[in-house]
This record gives sequence, structure tokens and C-alpha cells, in this order.
Amino acid sequence: MRAANQGGPFELLFYGLPYLIGVTGVVGWFVFYAIALAIVTFGVVLVVLVGAGSVTGRLRFYLALATAALANLGWFVPLAVLTGHPAQLVIPLLWVLAAIAAQQRQFIAVGALIGLATGWELWGMLGVPVILLAARPNLLKAALAGLVTLAVLYLPFVLSGEFHMFEFGWPIIDGTLVSVLWPTLEDFGWGLRLGQGVFVLLVGCGVALAARERFYAPWLVAVAIGTARLVTDPTLYGYYWLAVEIVVLGIAVAFASRRAWLLSGISMLALFALWIYTTKGLVAAIVLLALIIIAAVVVAVQRRRSGSLVLRDAL
Repeated sequence: MRAANQGGPFELLFYGLPYLIGVTGVVGWFVFYAIALAIVTFGVVLVVLVGAGSVTGRLRFYLALATAALANLGWFVPLAVLTGHPAQLVIPLLWVLAAIAAQQRQFIAVGALIGLATGWELWGMLGVPVILLAARPNLLKAALAGLVTLAVLYLPFVLSGEFHMFEFGWPIIDGTLVSVLWPTLEDFGWGLRLGQGVFVLLVGCGVALAARERFYAPWLVAVAIGTARLVTDPTLYGYYWLAVEIVVLGIAVAFASRRAWLLSGISMLALFALWIYTTKGLVAAIVLLALIIIAAVVVAVQRRRSGSLVLRDAL
């Protein structure tokens, strides 16, 4: 394998640009770290401000500040930058923005945001199910916007002749679902990634269809996609959980924005449990995914009883 790290063009900006301009040494790294920390924190605040659009006055401002503080004090943002994987936070936040755009029927924005997410790492395209949060989504318009965005981001590397994205293979770590199901498998290639992607997309589509009319749907779909990815990943590194933890924090904020303090508190307890459970292995991922699916089924049953035919309305 010629590739050593599976990243997209935006990660080159974060970590290749300092190298090109000669940012080295302790002082140079500290300056770069502070800038990266500020950029990611600003992204968190931006998503909260957009997601809490129905909130006016001081509550919206306080929610944004509290989220930024918790994202840093909880070590989510610093860890993402220090490990060299800001994508673990940026990608799910872009999914949430795309989901909100879908609810507002801004399909070009949906496609562009999913394309931008994929510009960080290819698993960003797993956010596609968020478009089902719109009734009768314009799939063609979103797809065209996404493809144009991807072409702008990746085509220069393809044309350069030094594009080795699909030469990458992943090791299989003991304790993952893949290692349990296929103990003799040594390499997780792109064919298996495709199968993993199909499973994640099915989970995401199901949750999106079930929760489409709920104000917290953008966050719920994002955490469902992220958790399904964890369950089926061959590596399941600890920092992968950042993608789920930042969205659980968002769910707590979404409930707080509607003054549903009890549900917000329960979400914060769940986040705290994930935070202190440092191993966060396969069992934790399966339990969390099961809870998300159960919640989606409950919501779907409630909608059916109220006379809303989810599948018919979505197509």
C-alpha cells in the first residue's frame, strides 16, 4: 500500500499547509494548534446557532457559548486536533447542517454540504440519508450539487496522477465486529467498505424516515449514521467516538433550545457516560445503536397512529 493515511483535501489544508509554509518547532505548532482549535470551535458554534434557529434572545446565545465551552472542556475539540482528525467533528456537524437544509428544501445546499463533508474524509458521503428529512426530496438536484463539489475538491489530485485513495486497506483490530465474524480476515479493503456503507445508509435512511417531522431529527440521524459506522468498522479507534459524542452534545442542546430540560439532561448524562467510558468498544456501539433504532421505531409508531404514512410522504 502506498497510502499511509486516508484523508481528503481539507485535511491537507489543516496539516499539509503548515508544513509547506515552514511552521515547525514548539512555537509554530502551538500557534497552529490554537488556530485549528479556534476554527473547529467556531464550526461547533455555527451549527448550534443554525440548529437553534427557532430560539430567540439570550437563550440562543447562551446555548452557543455553553456548547463551545463543553466541546472544549470535555476534550472533544482538543483531542480531534491533537490526534490529527478534526474530520471526526467536522463531518457529523456538516451532516447536521445538510439535514437542516433538507428540512428547508434547500437541495443544492444539501448536496454541497455532503460534498464538503466528503472533502474531509470519504466516509463523509455516508450522510446522504439526511436528504430524506425532506418530504419528496429532489435527489437529482442534490446529487448534481454533491458531484460538482466532489469534482472541484478531488479532480485536481486525480489529474495530477498521484491519486492513490483506493489503494488503501485497513487492518482488522481484535474486538471489532469484523474480527468476530471473520477471524481469519487480514485486510479490510474497499469492497468490504462498500458493504459497510450499504448497512450504514440503510440505518440512516430508516431513522430519517421515522424522525422526519421531529425538530431533533437532524441530530438523531447524524448520531445514527455515526454509530452504525462504529459498529461495522474494522478498526474502531477511540477517537472515532468523537463523531458520536459531538452529536449527542448537539441533541442535548436541541432539547434545551425547546426548554425540554429533562430530555436535555438525559442526553447530557448519556454524553457523560460515553466520555468516562474510555474504552468505548463494540458493546457500547451496539447498545447505543440499538437504543437509537428503538427510539426511531417508537417515533414511527407514533406517526403511524397519528395517520402519517412515512414512506408514502417521503417518495
